[in-house]
Amino acid sequence: MRETQRGWARWLPALFVVWLALAFRLNGLEHVRQNYDRASPHGLGLHIRDALAEGRWQDLPRTSIVASINLPNPAGASYFYALLTAIDAHPYTATALNVLLGAVVAAVAWRVARQLFGELAGLVAGALAATSLWSSWVARGAWLQGTIEFMAALAFWLVFRSLQAQKPKLLFAALAWAAACMHTYLVAFGLLAQVIAVAVAHGLASPSFRRAALAGLGVSALSLAIYLGAALSSGAPVFARLGEQLRAEAQTALNIEPMLHWLRIASGRDYENTFVEADTPLYLERDWISDQRANVVEAAMYVGLGVAGWSALRRRSLRSAVLGLLLWSFMPLAATFVISNFGMRTWKVHVFYLLLASPAPYVFAGAPAAALSRIPSWAQHASAVVTTSFLGMSAGVSFWNSAGEVEAALRFPYTHDGLYSLTLAQQQRLAQLARARRAAVSSSVRRIRCG
Repeated sequence: MRETQRGWARWLPALFVVWLALAFRLNGLEHVRQNYDRASPHGLGLHIRDALAEGRWQDLPRTSIVASINLPNPAGASYFYALLTAIDAHPYTATALNVLLGAVVAAVAWRVARQLFGELAGLVAGALAATSLWSSWVARGAWLQGTIEFMAALAFWLVFRSLQAQKPKLLFAALAWAAACMHTYLVAFGLLAQVIAVAVAHGLASPSFRRAALAGLGVSALSLAIYLGAALSSGAPVFARLGEQLRAEAQTALNIEPMLHWLRIASGRDYENTFVEADTPLYLERDWISDQRANVVEAAMYVGLGVAGWSALRRRSLRSAVLGLLLWSFMPLAATFVISNFGMRTWKVHVFYLLLASPAPYVFAGAPAAALSRIPSWAQHASAVVTTSFLGMSAGVSFWNSAGEVEAALRFPYTHDGLYSLTLAQQQRLAQLARARRAAVSSSVRRIRCG
C-alpha cells in the first residue's frame, strides 16, 4: 500500500504542471485575435474538406501560405485541420487542440529535468514551461506554428529516450516524427537536423542503431522530396523568390535577437511590452515586476548552463544527455543567427522559431536546483520554500500579463488587420449576425415573390 502511494506521489508534480499548463493556455482562449495567419491554415482545411467531399481533386492545394523567406509552407497542417473539421469545423476546436498538445511540453520538461537534476529541478522546469507566455501565445491559434513547440518537445523526448534506454526503434520514431513534422511548417525542417546531431554526437556504435538511423533518414529524404515536388508543381517561383531574399539589402547592425529569443522562451521578457496597452492600470508596476521575474529566470538559465556542464564533467552518466541538450538548444539558435546575419539579412527572427529548442530552456532554468543537494538539509528546505514561492509568483505574473493581453484585445479590436484583428468570439458573433441578416433578406425576397 505504501509503495503504491509513493508511486502516485512521484507523479503528482507531473499532474500539477500539466494541469497548470492547461489552465493557463485555456484561460481566455475565446479572446485570441483571429488574424490572417491564424485563420488561413484552418480555412484552407475547410476548403480541402469541401473539395474532397465534392470530388474536386484538382482544387486540392499542394502548398500553404508563403513564409517570410518567400518559400511556400507545406500544406500538411491544413490537411490535418481538414480531418479535424469532419468532427467539428469550429476554429475554436482546432485552437483548443493546439493548446492541449502544448501541455505535453510541460510534462516533457518536468521529466527531463527531474531525471537529470532532481525533483525540484523538474518542478521548476515544468512550471516555467506550463506558464511560458510566448509559448502559450504561439499555441493559442490554429495556425502553422501552433504546434511547433509540441513537435520539438516530442522529438527531443524520443531521441533522448532512445539513447538513454538504448532503444533503436525510438531513434527511428524520432526521425520519422521529424519527417512528418516537415509537412506542417517550414521551421519544423530544423527538427531533422537536431535529431541527427544529437544521435551522431551520442555515437551510433551498434549496428541496430545505424540501421534505425538509415531507415529514418530514408523516410526523411522521401518527405523532403514530396515537399519539393509539391512546391515546384504548384507553379510558385520558389527559387526565384529565395534568390530575391538572398539579394536583399543587408542590415548594418549585428542581429542578436535569436539569443534574446532563446532566453525569452522561459523568462517571458518583453511580453507585456508587446501585448499589453500602456494605459492599462498599474502598467508600470506590471512592467517592473515582469522584468524582475525575467531577470531571475534568465540568471537561472545562465547558471543552469554552468551546472549542467559541471555535472556532465563529474558524472559520466550525464555527459551524453547534457551534450544532447546543449546541441538541441544550440542548433536552432546558431541557424537563425547565421541566416539573419550572413544570409537573409532582412529576415525577421520571431520568438517562435526558437521554440525548436524546447524543452532545453526550461530544463536549464531548473538545473541550478541540482546544487541544493550539496548544502545542509535546513538550507535545502529553506531554498525549496523560496523556489516554490518564486514559482507561484512567476505563475501569477504570467496569468496577469495574459489577462492584460485579453483586455487589450477587447478594448482595441481594430488594428492594421481590420476584421481579422477581432477576437475569435467577436468574429463568431459577426458571422452569426451576418447569417441572420442574410436569412432575413432571403425570407423577404421569397415573400415578395410569392405576393
